[in-house]
Amino acid sequence: MEKSLKYRTSRISFLGNYILATIILILLLLVFPSLQIYENYIHYFLFFGTIIFVAALINEPEIKKYFTTYFVSNNEVARIRGIIRKNKVSVPHANITSVNFSKGILGRIFNFGDVIINSSSATIKMEGVRNPEEIVRIIENKISLVTRAERKSVKTPTRERKRKSKKEEESDAKL
Repeated sequence: MEKSLKYRTSRISFLGNYILATIILILLLLVFPSLQIYENYIHYFLFFGTIIFVAALINEPEIKKYFTTYFVSNNEVARIRGIIRKNKVSVPHANITSVNFSKGILGRIFNFGDVIINSSSATIKMEGVRNPEEIVRIIENKISLVTRAERKSVKTPTRERKRKSKKEEESDAKL
């Protein structure tokens, strides 16, 4: 892909995870003194299970950020997932049927959201990217450039045919 724009999921789009992890940690610290971890194994597993759950909530943004990359090139929109085993889904601009974006309340405040690219063969959802309106505008501009180029390539042969047919008519008229 030549001259492609690279996008990744923004950390701010996981603000809900961070808030939930903070609330769970505060509750755990409030409840911890009343738990007698050494006397009962259930409390031990509950405590450390909660710590593991909070760690997973905090690490999810980093995992998504490193495992998923989005590209917008002059020819296509692509999503590449994975580190060891890569999975690429790409949609050429000529095949895109619609480009939409969605923002939640926090997305409006912090300017992030999802961009959904639909085609007849695949759907790519760019999750939690910054400036989704700008990305939609860029993709729509690239789609319009592709459609203009297709129209020119379709119109050119028919014009040449008409010119040839007029020349042929003139040469036939001279005869």
